[in-house]
Amino acid sequence: MVNKPSSNTRKAARNKALKEGSGAEEHRKPSQGKPHFHPTTKKGDKQSSCSHPEYPD
Repeated sequence: MVNKPSSNTRKAARNKALKEGSGAEEHRKPSQGKPHFHPTTKKGDKQSSCSHPEYPD
């Protein structure tokens, strides 16, 4: 199961992803769930087993 912490704003969700990784990749229109960010490595690859900070539509 994926951890999906909720944020009040897009910026707050991005900041949560940045705390877990070196960057953040955004999914504005995912096939499931709310818009969210993925923490990324220095190379820009999504980190496995990390949270997906969500933000309001």
